[in-house]
Amino acid sequence: MNEHTLRARELLASADATLADSAEAIERLKDKPWNQWEADQPRFSRCAQRQFDRQNAEQEERLRIASAPLSVAKRAAADWHSLGDGYFEKQIDMPASDRLIHGVASSSAINEHKYSLIAGGMTATLPVPILSNHTGRECPIGEVFYVRRSGTKVYVRAALFDNDAADYAWSLIQCGDLRCFSGAAARDGLKIQGVVDGKTFYDEWRLREVSICRKGANPDSIFEIWDGADDGAKFFTTATVTPIRGADAA
Repeated sequence: MNEHTLRARELLASADATLADSAEAIERLKDKPWNQWEADQPRFSRCAQRQFDRQNAEQEERLRIASAPLSVAKRAAADWHSLGDGYFEKQIDMPASDRLIHGVASSSAINEHKYSLIAGGMTATLPVPILSNHTGRECPIGEVFYVRRSGTKVYVRAALFDNDAADYAWSLIQCGDLRCFSGAAARDGLKIQGVVDGKTFYDEWRLREVSICRKGANPDSIFEIWDGADDGAKFFTTATVTPIRGADAA
């Protein structure tokens, strides 16, 4: 038997073994209930699934913006529920959580970064993620389920998740170390209204995330623990602060 014939027989034997293994695997799958086979498949973690769902929602929002003939501000006014007197709200089901916070995520005040996000031009796709100091966007520690805006302020209600990172954040909130919000705008939704004395004003923008921090760039953005009953009106009665504050802000 020459070398080529021997090699050919080895390859045929290997192929027969592979086919036998495949046939056996197929028979095992036939015998297994479908729901059991599905349960054996890898699953997304809760955090990864939330991120996947959020990316889909944001992509849908971008497509909607691109296809709509109206401006973002006009469509935002149409999408939201009017409360009268220039107030609008949007909400989804509140998560089952007793770790709730509420406050001003953003206002029209000029912040330390020398720009103003005009509150009346804000839109949002809920849920909006809650982060700490604008870090960890791929795995937030909570989510905004309610947002209300006026011509000067953006008020939100949010819930922290049930995990170790959120536990630590909640402990810092309870002791008063973290009581400032810092809202961030999505770069693909910004529209400049004008620039004055080196300050930029944006009259159309989308709320991308809200961070909790020790000190925010916007002097109006503060929050507190929510008892589930406070309507948040007090956050709108305080005057908007316009001077730019000191450094070290989120």
